[in-house]
Amino acid sequence: MTATMQFRRSLFRMIGLGFPQAGFTYDRTTEIEGWLSRDGYTDDWILWSPKTKQMYRRKGWEGARWYPSPESEEECLKLGEVYAEMMGVKI
Repeated sequence: MTATMQFRRSLFRMIGLGFPQAGFTYDRTTEIEGWLSRDGYTDDWILWSPKTKQMYRRKGWEGARWYPSPESEEECLKLGEVYAEMMGVKI
């Protein structure tokens, strides 16, 4: 990653645009509202809740429940970026 790309990502995160830039979509359909993506390492669903400032995970979709996960906002963004890159999404 070039220095320009790193600077741009840092700037987007500082002004609150980090999640769309990392391939996340905003989800209002689950019991917890927030930025939704997948963990590129485990394939879990991950969600960052701006309301609680907490990351949540769920294993699968149907019948699965969200549970709190200890990752920080920065770590959550990195997991989403890994997944987006695996899926060929240009970020």
